[in-house]
Amino acid sequence: MLGAPERTTPTLRAAHPLEEEAVGALLRAGFQTADEERVALELARSHPAFDPSLALMAEVDGQPAGWVLLLPREFHVRDGWLPLCVVGPVVVDPRFQGTGVGSCLVQGALKGLEAHGLEGAVLLGAPGFYRRFGFEPAFDYHSVRLSVDILPEEGDTSAWRGLTGEDLARLPALHERAHQGISGTERRLAAAADWESGVPGAHSLAFGSPGAPDAFLRFRKQDSLEITECACADASGVDAILRMVRRLAREHGILEVRVHVAPPHPVARALLARGGLYERSSYGDAAMLHVRSWPALLARLESWWAPLLALCEEPALSLEIDGESVLLSARGGESCAARGRDERRHLWLPPDWACGLLTGRRTGAELLSEEEVRERSRLTPGAERWVHAAFAARPAQWLYSPAYEE
Repeated sequence: MLGAPERTTPTLRAAHPLEEEAVGALLRAGFQTADEERVALELARSHPAFDPSLALMAEVDGQPAGWVLLLPREFHVRDGWLPLCVVGPVVVDPRFQGTGVGSCLVQGALKGLEAHGLEGAVLLGAPGFYRRFGFEPAFDYHSVRLSVDILPEEGDTSAWRGLTGEDLARLPALHERAHQGISGTERRLAAAADWESGVPGAHSLAFGSPGAPDAFLRFRKQDSLEITECACADASGVDAILRMVRRLAREHGILEVRVHVAPPHPVARALLARGGLYERSSYGDAAMLHVRSWPALLARLESWWAPLLALCEEPALSLEIDGESVLLSARGGESCAARGRDERRHLWLPPDWACGLLTGRRTGAELLSEEEVRERSRLTPGAERWVHAAFAARPAQWLYSPAYEE
């Protein structure tokens, strides 16, 4: 019987994927495909947010043993934008799996968040592994599945064309407007890597004159037709997208389409009104968020929680998260989030709940229905109203850059 692999303590250093062949070799060995290597190289080559100091190599006795990349991004959560990062790819050479290299990589990467002004990290990964580093389920997958016959007739779709460099400057505003109210929306940049996918069969289209598109969509045909992303300026843009989807379905001989949008999105609302089927998946709890410091993060979101304290006529309230209490106060027109506890208005959060409550994946009503929460919390009627209002349901979907599509 073979024993467990011997634990080791690797050293970490920066390793640029375009400059060190060992990075590509690790990715190919760890994933058995070229997809992760393509993602890493594309991000390093063309994404403006790429920071070589956030690409880390783990070495054991001078041998490359693992690699991780963090990409800084702004995420819309509740009523504010948070500086977070996307974690991935993460790879460990099969020869070193089970020796602690993966844990060392993740821990080393997370230790650098504060120095780069980042409040947390987002990833899609195995919950059983990443929970030990403070990651919690935070996002779901939302889509609308529809039969082609519920779409409007094609009409004239000649204004649709391939995406060009001239269009990039306008796309971030279109994207932000269409995804208002969705926690997990990334603030996109006017860079091709944020709009074009390197996946075979994926295509990005724009509607309107070059440099001033009124709508955008990206699609791919695999076993079915998928609209992986879309955005528009107004109702005419919604109509243009629906008609183009019908055309794409006809050209590809498809009778059913899946559109990756959450309910607040204007295209989702239009499709649901026509009889589309809304689908929501938990991703198997794999879309996760790690918060570096809850006081620091909540200080950035005071425009969300502070007005609700005033509305509920409460001067303060504390949240207990993973054994640490964070005091939220709003007195005399000034608000503050800092370590501390209010003995009259204190809310205890169970493990694995905080990030889901933050994004809207879980609600205050669900929280207060938990017997242990009510036993371990001390809440006035006004504080209970705050819990319901602050943690109201909100679609939570990580709208990741197409650079990560596989």
